[in-house]
Amino acid sequence: MKPQEIKQHWNEIVNNASNLNFDQNDKVHLALLEDLQSLILYIIETSTLLQDPEIDNYYLIHTLSWLLTENLKTVPFLAIKLEEYQFDKKLILSGQIKT
Repeated sequence: MKPQEIKQHWNEIVNNASNLNFDQNDKVHLALLEDLQSLILYIIETSTLLQDPEIDNYYLIHTLSWLLTENLKTVPFLAIKLEEYQFDKKLILSGQIKT
């Protein structure tokens, strides 16, 4: 996937966010994350940085392949925590839970 396509996908999400329910929103965001991971893998596979003996390039590839991918994996977990927070906030505001 090309960066322009990912940017277009992101803009579609932003423009349609208010029209989506939680499940639909989750689905489109996960698809975006998959696109980002595909782009990262494409960069790693097509660059010559993997064969470059420079240590700086090794760290660059390491960051792209491992750290960014690991960080992207936490996003669904954060979405679940956000949903739990919003549910608790609704309960507090409705007076069902006393603070």
